[in-house]
Amino acid sequence: MDLWYTLIYQNAAERASYERARRAVWKGEMARAGLTRAELVRALSGLDAQSAQATLPARSWSLDDQVCWLALRTGRRLDPDRVHDGLARALGRATVHVTPGARHCLTRLRRAGVRVGLVSNIVHEPAPAIHALLGRLRLAPLLRATALSPEVRRPKPDPFAFHVCLGLLRAAPRATVHIGDSPADVEGARRGGLTPWLFLGADRFSPGAERRARRGVDPRVPRFASWAEVEHGLFGGDPPVRGP
Repeated sequence: MDLWYTLIYQNAAERASYERARRAVWKGEMARAGLTRAELVRALSGLDAQSAQATLPARSWSLDDQVCWLALRTGRRLDPDRVHDGLARALGRATVHVTPGARHCLTRLRRAGVRVGLVSNIVHEPAPAIHALLGRLRLAPLLRATALSPEVRRPKPDPFAFHVCLGLLRAAPRATVHIGDSPADVEGARRGGLTPWLFLGADRFSPGAERRARRGVDPRVPRFASWAEVEHGLFGGDPPVRGP
Protein backbone atom coordinates (compact mmCIF):
# COMPACT_ATOMS: atom_id res chain seq x y z
CA MET A 1 0.00 0.00 0.00
CA ASP A 2 0.88 3.66 -0.31
CA LEU A 3 1.59 5.97 2.64
CA TRP A 4 0.38 9.57 2.31
CA TYR A 5 -3.40 9.98 1.82
CA THR A 6 -3.84 6.23 1.89
CA LEU A 7 -2.47 5.05 5.22
CA ILE A 8 -1.93 8.48 6.80
CA TYR A 9 -3.06 12.05 6.12
CA GLN A 10 -3.00 15.69 7.19
CA ASN A 11 -5.80 18.20 6.79
CA ALA A 12 -5.16 21.47 4.94
CA ALA A 13 -4.23 23.49 8.03
CA GLU A 14 -1.89 20.79 9.33
CA ARG A 15 -0.28 20.43 5.91
CA ALA A 16 0.24 24.22 5.68
CA SER A 17 1.84 24.30 9.13
CA TYR A 18 4.15 21.42 8.25
CA GLU A 19 5.02 23.07 4.94
CA ARG A 20 6.05 26.26 6.76
CA ALA A 21 8.25 24.23 9.11
CA ARG A 22 9.91 22.40 6.21
CA ARG A 23 10.59 25.60 4.31
CA ALA A 24 12.02 27.19 7.45
CA VAL A 25 14.64 24.42 7.56
CA TRP A 26 15.75 25.11 3.98
CA LYS A 27 15.67 28.88 4.52
CA GLY A 28 17.77 28.58 7.66
CA GLU A 29 20.41 26.44 5.98
CA MET A 30 20.62 28.68 2.93
CA ALA A 31 20.84 31.78 5.12
CA ARG A 32 23.73 30.16 7.02
CA ALA A 33 25.39 29.56 3.65
CA GLY A 34 25.24 33.31 2.98
CA LEU A 35 22.39 33.67 0.49
CA THR A 36 20.56 36.95 0.38
CA ARG A 37 16.78 36.98 0.81
CA ALA A 38 16.24 37.39 -2.95
CA GLU A 39 18.63 34.54 -3.73
CA LEU A 40 16.94 32.38 -1.12
CA VAL A 41 13.49 32.98 -2.61
CA ARG A 42 14.71 32.13 -6.12
CA ALA A 43 16.46 28.97 -4.90
CA LEU A 44 13.37 27.75 -3.02
CA SER A 45 11.18 28.43 -6.04
CA GLY A 46 13.52 26.37 -8.20
CA LEU A 47 13.58 23.58 -5.64
CA ASP A 48 9.78 23.51 -5.55
CA ALA A 49 9.64 23.27 -9.35
CA GLN A 50 12.13 20.42 -9.38
CA SER A 51 10.29 18.59 -6.59
CA ALA A 52 7.03 18.80 -8.54
CA GLN A 53 8.65 16.58 -11.17
CA ALA A 54 10.03 14.11 -8.64
CA THR A 55 7.75 11.24 -9.64
CA LEU A 56 8.94 11.05 -13.22
CA PRO A 57 9.80 7.43 -14.09
CA ALA A 58 13.23 6.24 -12.94
CA ARG A 59 14.12 9.63 -11.45
CA SER A 60 15.38 9.81 -7.89
CA TRP A 61 14.99 13.06 -5.97
CA SER A 62 16.20 12.33 -2.46
CA LEU A 63 17.11 15.00 0.07
CA ASP A 64 20.78 14.52 -0.78
CA ASP A 65 19.88 15.10 -4.45
CA GLN A 66 18.09 18.29 -3.44
CA VAL A 67 21.04 19.52 -1.36
CA CYS A 68 23.41 18.88 -4.28
CA TRP A 69 21.06 20.61 -6.72
CA LEU A 70 20.84 23.69 -4.51
CA ALA A 71 24.61 23.76 -3.99
CA LEU A 72 25.17 23.71 -7.74
CA ARG A 73 22.41 26.26 -8.33
CA THR A 74 23.65 28.73 -5.71
CA GLY A 75 27.38 28.04 -5.68
CA ARG A 76 27.22 27.65 -1.87
CA ARG A 77 27.98 24.67 0.31
CA LEU A 78 25.00 23.34 2.26
CA ASP A 79 25.23 20.91 5.16
CA PRO A 80 23.16 17.80 4.31
CA ASP A 81 23.26 16.52 7.90
CA ARG A 82 21.72 19.74 9.19
CA VAL A 83 19.02 19.59 6.51
CA HIS A 84 18.22 15.95 7.34
CA ASP A 85 18.08 16.65 11.07
CA GLY A 86 15.94 19.75 10.66
CA LEU A 87 13.43 18.07 8.36
CA ALA A 88 13.26 15.02 10.64
CA ARG A 89 12.43 17.30 13.58
CA ALA A 90 9.79 19.10 11.49
CA LEU A 91 8.06 15.81 10.71
CA GLY A 92 8.41 14.67 14.31
CA ARG A 93 6.51 17.77 15.46
CA ALA A 94 3.90 17.61 12.70
CA THR A 95 0.34 16.50 13.30
CA VAL A 96 -0.32 13.38 11.22
CA HIS A 97 -3.35 11.08 11.43
CA VAL A 98 -3.86 7.43 10.61
CA THR A 99 -6.66 7.19 8.07
CA PRO A 100 -9.82 5.93 9.84
CA GLY A 101 -10.14 2.16 9.68
CA ALA A 102 -6.58 1.59 8.39
CA ARG A 103 -5.12 0.26 11.64
CA HIS A 104 -8.09 -2.08 12.13
CA CYS A 105 -7.75 -3.45 8.60
CA LEU A 106 -3.98 -3.94 8.90
CA THR A 107 -4.38 -5.64 12.28
CA ARG A 108 -6.94 -8.04 10.81
CA LEU A 109 -4.66 -8.77 7.86
CA ARG A 110 -1.72 -9.50 10.15
CA ARG A 111 -3.83 -11.83 12.31
CA ALA A 112 -4.96 -13.61 9.15
CA GLY A 113 -1.34 -14.18 8.13
CA VAL A 114 -1.45 -11.76 5.20
CA ARG A 115 1.92 -10.09 4.58
CA VAL A 116 1.59 -6.32 4.22
CA GLY A 117 4.16 -4.00 2.65
CA LEU A 118 4.50 -0.27 2.12
CA VAL A 119 5.68 1.30 -1.16
CA SER A 120 5.93 5.08 -1.06
CA ASN A 121 7.49 8.01 -2.89
CA ILE A 122 9.19 10.22 -0.31
CA VAL A 123 10.37 13.61 -1.53
CA HIS A 124 10.42 15.99 1.43
CA GLU A 125 11.51 13.83 4.35
CA PRO A 126 14.52 11.66 5.21
CA ALA A 127 13.66 7.97 5.14
CA PRO A 128 14.59 7.42 8.84
CA ALA A 129 12.06 10.11 9.78
CA ILE A 130 9.33 8.20 7.94
CA HIS A 131 10.25 5.02 9.80
CA ALA A 132 10.13 6.98 13.07
CA LEU A 133 6.69 8.34 12.11
CA LEU A 134 5.41 4.83 11.41
CA GLY A 135 6.63 3.84 14.86
CA ARG A 136 5.02 6.87 16.51
CA LEU A 137 1.68 6.08 14.85
CA ARG A 138 1.96 2.40 15.89
CA LEU A 139 1.88 1.26 12.27
CA ALA A 140 5.40 -0.18 12.01
CA PRO A 141 4.55 -3.50 13.74
CA LEU A 142 1.76 -4.08 11.21
CA LEU A 143 4.08 -3.83 8.19
CA ARG A 144 6.31 -6.70 7.10
CA ALA A 145 8.29 -4.66 4.56
CA THR A 146 8.84 -1.09 3.38
CA ALA A 147 10.23 0.25 0.09
CA LEU A 148 10.68 4.02 0.27
CA SER A 149 11.91 5.81 -2.85
CA PRO A 150 15.00 7.36 -1.15
CA GLU A 151 16.05 3.85 -0.10
CA VAL A 152 15.44 2.04 -3.40
CA ARG A 153 16.45 5.08 -5.50
CA ARG A 154 13.55 4.79 -7.94
CA PRO A 155 10.12 6.32 -7.40
CA LYS A 156 6.76 5.07 -8.54
CA PRO A 157 5.53 4.58 -11.25
CA ASP A 158 8.78 2.71 -11.90
CA PRO A 159 7.92 -0.86 -10.84
CA PHE A 160 11.31 -1.39 -9.16
CA ALA A 161 10.10 -0.38 -5.67
CA PHE A 162 7.17 -2.78 -5.99
CA HIS A 163 9.54 -5.60 -6.88
CA VAL A 164 11.78 -4.77 -3.92
CA CYS A 165 8.80 -4.90 -1.58
CA LEU A 166 7.52 -8.13 -3.13
CA GLY A 167 10.93 -9.69 -2.64
CA LEU A 168 10.96 -8.73 1.03
CA LEU A 169 7.44 -10.12 1.43
CA ARG A 170 8.23 -13.25 -0.61
CA ALA A 171 5.06 -12.58 -2.57
CA ALA A 172 4.17 -13.06 -6.23
CA PRO A 173 2.92 -10.00 -8.17
CA ARG A 174 -0.13 -11.80 -9.52
CA ALA A 175 -1.22 -12.64 -5.96
CA THR A 176 -0.73 -9.10 -4.65
CA VAL A 177 -2.99 -6.04 -4.46
CA HIS A 178 -1.56 -2.53 -4.18
CA ILE A 179 -3.75 0.11 -2.53
CA GLY A 180 -2.88 3.73 -3.29
CA ASP A 181 -4.37 7.12 -4.07
CA SER A 182 -2.40 8.33 -7.10
CA PRO A 183 -2.01 7.61 -10.81
CA ALA A 184 1.60 6.64 -10.05
CA ASP A 185 0.30 3.93 -7.70
CA VAL A 186 -2.00 2.52 -10.36
CA GLU A 187 0.54 2.69 -13.20
CA GLY A 188 3.40 1.36 -11.10
CA ALA A 189 1.36 -1.54 -9.76
CA ARG A 190 0.20 -2.49 -13.24
CA ARG A 191 3.72 -2.28 -14.66
CA GLY A 192 4.91 -4.47 -11.80
CA GLY A 193 2.24 -7.11 -12.42
CA LEU A 194 0.19 -6.29 -9.30
CA THR A 195 -3.53 -5.53 -9.11
CA PRO A 196 -4.13 -1.81 -8.40
CA TRP A 197 -6.91 -0.53 -6.17
CA LEU A 198 -7.52 3.23 -5.99
CA PHE A 199 -8.10 4.57 -2.47
CA LEU A 200 -10.32 7.67 -2.10
CA GLY A 201 -10.91 7.53 1.64
CA ALA A 202 -8.67 10.54 2.37
CA ASP A 203 -9.50 12.36 -0.86
CA ARG A 204 -11.09 15.36 0.87
CA PHE A 205 -7.86 16.02 2.77
CA SER A 206 -5.39 15.65 -0.09
CA PRO A 207 -3.99 18.59 -2.13
CA GLY A 208 -6.14 19.81 -5.01
CA ALA A 209 -3.55 18.89 -7.64
CA GLU A 210 -3.61 15.30 -6.45
CA ARG A 211 -7.42 15.18 -6.52
CA ARG A 212 -7.39 16.50 -10.10
CA ALA A 213 -4.77 13.94 -11.14
CA ARG A 214 -6.98 11.10 -9.92
CA ARG A 215 -9.63 12.01 -12.48
CA GLY A 216 -7.39 10.56 -15.18
CA VAL A 217 -7.16 7.10 -13.62
CA ASP A 218 -8.64 4.28 -15.68
CA PRO A 219 -12.31 4.02 -14.57
CA ARG A 220 -12.04 0.22 -14.59
CA VAL A 221 -9.70 0.35 -11.59
CA PRO A 222 -11.66 -0.54 -8.40
CA ARG A 223 -12.23 2.49 -6.18
CA PHE A 224 -12.63 2.46 -2.40
CA ALA A 225 -14.21 5.23 -0.34
CA SER A 226 -12.96 3.95 3.03
CA TRP A 227 -10.78 1.35 4.70
CA ALA A 228 -13.99 -0.46 5.68
CA GLU A 229 -14.63 -0.97 1.96
CA VAL A 230 -11.04 -2.14 1.48
CA GLU A 231 -11.51 -4.62 4.30
CA HIS A 232 -14.69 -5.91 2.69
CA GLY A 233 -12.92 -6.21 -0.64
CA LEU A 234 -10.14 -8.24 0.95
CA PHE A 235 -12.23 -10.42 3.24
CA GLY A 236 -15.85 -10.15 2.20
CA GLY A 237 -16.11 -10.52 -1.56
CA ASP A 238 -15.52 -8.68 -4.82
CA PRO A 239 -14.37 -5.04 -4.60
CA PRO A 240 -16.60 -2.27 -5.88
CA VAL A 241 -15.92 -0.63 -9.23
CA ARG A 242 -16.99 2.98 -9.67
CA GLY A 243 -16.52 5.61 -12.30
CA PRO A 244 -14.24 8.58 -11.72
